[in-house]
Amino acid sequence: MTIDLPEISLGYADDGAPAIYVDGTPVQSAPELMGLASWICAPDQALLCAQAVNHLAQQQTYTVIEDPARFSEWYRARHAAEAPGIVSPDAAYGLRGFGLPELDLITVPSILDQTLTFFAVNRQIGVPYKVTAPLNALDTPDYDPVPMTGKE
Repeated sequence: MTIDLPEISLGYADDGAPAIYVDGTPVQSAPELMGLASWICAPDQALLCAQAVNHLAQQQTYTVIEDPARFSEWYRARHAAEAPGIVSPDAAYGLRGFGLPELDLITVPSILDQTLTFFAVNRQIGVPYKVTAPLNALDTPDYDPVPMTGKE
């Protein structure tokens, strides 16, 4: 027996506020989302849950890191390409000024012990953050920078 789950998409409501559409119905808060699609908090839906929580909380400021290895390659290459003291042309700030994050800490989104955990990159500066939110408080995720070393 298969279960048909509602379609989930990220977007914006008519007033411009971030919204999650559940089978075409816009919701603008995590509690509303849980009311229509509680299955999104299942461990096998951690990526979708992370994308929804991040979208509602931060809109386009952060992007969920879906592939930690690919992100690590991108970050290392961009960090290495920057000359010390030179600001990268594709970011508001040079990565070398922040240092090298502990990239091995970055994992795929997960739900464990009633807590959503994911990593997201700040789209303006390129720095990764660890994001955590208890499943009963998805409207207020905590964004904490990944520890850095080697600041120049």
